[in-house]
Amino acid sequence: MFCVYCGKEIEDGSRFCPYCGASVQIEQENTAHRGSAVSNDLEKEKYLKKEKLEVVIVLAVTALILIYEMF
Repeated sequence: MFCVYCGKEIEDGSRFCPYCGASVQIEQENTAHRGSAVSNDLEKEKYLKKEKLEVVIVLAVTALILIYEMF
């Protein structure tokens, strides 16, 4: 499963995210009511969006560094 606050993958049944420290117990109870297939898709989508954002940021910083070094 994935932490809904930081998007990192965490062990199933975790009470707290080991990366950001957020309590995930409430989210586990909510996902049990929604159905595991739907919640897993939503978690994966959030995670992928965050990963895409990180890639864009890294590319932008790299481009800025390359442009700066040209001058």
